[in-house]
Amino acid sequence: MIDKEQLIKRYCFAKETKWKQVSLLASLVVTGEDAESFLQGQFSQELRPARVGPINYGFWLTRQGKVFGDAVIVRESDDVWRIFSGSLSATALVERLESFIIADDVTVADETARWQAWRIAGGDVAAWLPNWRSETAAAGGTAWGWEEAQPLPGGSALIVASQPPPWPKNWPEATTEEFEQARIAAGIPRVPQDLGEGDLPQEAGLDAVGVSFNKGCYLGQEVMARLQSLGRVRRRLVTVAGAGDVPGVEQVDLWQGEKRVGALRSRVAGFDGAWLGLALVSVASCDFTRPVGLVQGDGDAPAIDIVAEVTPEDAV
Repeated sequence: MIDKEQLIKRYCFAKETKWKQVSLLASLVVTGEDAESFLQGQFSQELRPARVGPINYGFWLTRQGKVFGDAVIVRESDDVWRIFSGSLSATALVERLESFIIADDVTVADETARWQAWRIAGGDVAAWLPNWRSETAAAGGTAWGWEEAQPLPGGSALIVASQPPPWPKNWPEATTEEFEQARIAAGIPRVPQDLGEGDLPQEAGLDAVGVSFNKGCYLGQEVMARLQSLGRVRRRLVTVAGAGDVPGVEQVDLWQGEKRVGALRSRVAGFDGAWLGLALVSVASCDFTRPVGLVQGDGDAPAIDIVAEVTPEDAV
């Protein structure tokens, strides 16, 4: 049984701040007199200036409350809003938004090609971020940055700018694997890898940071309200670990005896020949006090040895 706190500590960036350029799939600007009310009716998070700050994380949901994608929306003014997403392409997001524009004074423009994004993590993030924003603005530049809705232990943020920032000399560049190890060890889900089409925000615990239950109507709101009232979901995202190579095939099922209890989502190489992962499991079917077995592909491959139990404490 792997100790969760030791797992997090092993991959934490708290002692050394690092950075890594990441994919920014969509950067849109939404303008017009009706921009605020339009986005308020589409996004799962509260956006009204009187109630929240200018930067907010949330979801685009289907009518059934399933996750279409996630994004951060930044309010520049009453008539100018920016959308940044790492889970949806600009084309998909533009099509989604424009399909709901009927008589609204709203224009959606794709500016993805103008911007780049970086993730930073470590103990220096909180102090560096506001200074960098101020220095960039003083130099006449345009940039955005925010601490992540679910930060890595020690702190993490995402920044967007046209050019790389002047990184502090003692900040090395991290690898993609390092960030994935820290994220998965901490049990932090990512859209769409861990929570995608067909999944609910509550199944990964992301309703706490990405869903407003007080804002009124928006697409998928009725399902969110019903789940909030019932207080339970049928599946939960949990942290798992296994011995040997990282399972390479896309579909990896979790089994207990003859019963399929879930499926592996994110996975990354870990320590001492082990790998780490996040899996979505059935609350009713999975016995959280017992190990689970993994079967790759169509079920004909042999089960992989399990070195860590899936426990309630691992649930995101």
